[in-house]
Amino acid sequence: MNLGLLHRAAREALGLTMLCGLGIFLFQLLFALLTPVLAQDFSDQFLKTRMSRFFLSAMLGAEIDSAGPSLFAAIAWTHPVQLTLIFWHAIASATRVPAAEVERGTIDLLLGWPVSRWQVFAAELAVFALSSALIVLVALGGSRLGLWLSGASDGPGLSSACAIALNLYALCLALGGLAWLCSAGAERRGRAIATPVVLVLVSMLINFLAPVWEPAKSLSFLSVLHYYQPFASFARGAWPFGEVAVLLAFAVVTSALAALWFQRRDLRAG
Repeated sequence: MNLGLLHRAAREALGLTMLCGLGIFLFQLLFALLTPVLAQDFSDQFLKTRMSRFFLSAMLGAEIDSAGPSLFAAIAWTHPVQLTLIFWHAIASATRVPAAEVERGTIDLLLGWPVSRWQVFAAELAVFALSSALIVLVALGGSRLGLWLSGASDGPGLSSACAIALNLYALCLALGGLAWLCSAGAERRGRAIATPVVLVLVSMLINFLAPVWEPAKSLSFLSVLHYYQPFASFARGAWPFGEVAVLLAFAVVTSALAALWFQRRDLRAG
């Protein structure tokens, strides 16, 4: 591993990682602090209305039949605010090389170093994996700190929270692999970003409709969010090893294809 490339990749990733990490930390902290207040006004009566069950089931990607600590914890981990920051970090990080370098005309300078393309890709991938891990740990820390400060005693245990954090990390890597594959063949960063954004939106739509619409349910296995369902994991109290394995396999395959494409394609400044 080339230390110069690692330092360069880390320097460029620092600002985005800090911004996304801070946003996710504050969101998890505030949501955990407000959970006891929200729980007082939220009861099983709320779930008796069809509209309420529809929106909660669509957000969480699972059927909701009762209110409880698992429900509030799952809402925090699947809230659009957190997922948007996660998607933004993954897609923006993975499209920096080579798409952004080609677009701004610096790819020749980067590849002019006495390093191979494999080393460039490996350094970028390592920094992305580490920055994603940092963001997930920050989210976990914000959640646990908020629960501790609020004095909530019926929240999910540390083991359950770590299980969801692992699932979220696998989701980050899967999205990053997809974005890297798009970036490896793109001449413009906008085009590299557009494809994963569209696929993520389609996944969110499928995940939204699957609990209430049978045709969408039959296609749910195609959605990347189908393999990230905190409510189901909290409810059954088990680690989602199957879902994590699927996401990691997707990340490995897409990253490997992106590396091969990056290695073989003709790259010139645009």
